[in-house]
Amino acid sequence: MAWIGVAAVLALQGYLTSLSSGSPQPWGASFRYSLAIASVWAVLTPFILEAVQNARWSGSLRRRFSILLLGYVAACVAHVALFSLAYWPLYGVGQHETLWGMGRHMLVRNIGLNALFYVGLVAAGWRRKPTPPAATPPTFLKVRRKGVIHFLPLDTVRWLRAAGNYAEAMTDKGPLLVDEPLADLEKRLPADRYARVHRAAIVRLDLIGEVRSRGHGDADLVLRSGDVVRMSRRYRKNLASVSAA
Repeated sequence: MAWIGVAAVLALQGYLTSLSSGSPQPWGASFRYSLAIASVWAVLTPFILEAVQNARWSGSLRRRFSILLLGYVAACVAHVALFSLAYWPLYGVGQHETLWGMGRHMLVRNIGLNALFYVGLVAAGWRRKPTPPAATPPTFLKVRRKGVIHFLPLDTVRWLRAAGNYAEAMTDKGPLLVDEPLADLEKRLPADRYARVHRAAIVRLDLIGEVRSRGHGDADLVLRSGDVVRMSRRYRKNLASVSAA
């Protein structure tokens, strides 16, 4: 609908210009031509808005500017190519010798107008609430053992406990120091597999064998490995997929 409004404004401008020059052109023909131009921009709009969103997460200001500048060139070329292919029978045959000639004429004639449209779309895209890139769940944890950093596969971790500003991963090889606090791990670990059950513990859900009530909403979680992890009532809601104690 917005591009139909743009087409109407362009047609009105062209009609008033033709009146002032003493050679009035039919309103209908002017509107159809403007609508053809706007229709191609309507097709390009979602792609440009998506590109603007991606540019917001592309590092330095210089890099963002470069991406947007290249986007303008790409948008102009795409607009001319699509317009020429779609509307050659209406606006090309009889007016231009070749499809290439029509495209070149459109590019030169509308370069300023295309810049105006592109800037408007960039401004609209920039004002939209940005969507940050989705975080990829980790497949391993960085751990330290005897001063050496190892990459521990996440599938080998039974549960994690707080260790000051760090955390300890409980594995078959014993506890291993993780270079992250428990709060950060809670945000990164997949919620369908790991859950915070205590201010000092995160457990792997599929390893919970029993939930033994301690009263007042607290419980002990008995893992299939035999480990017992304390669960406080504050985090009980995180075990929605596990039978209540």
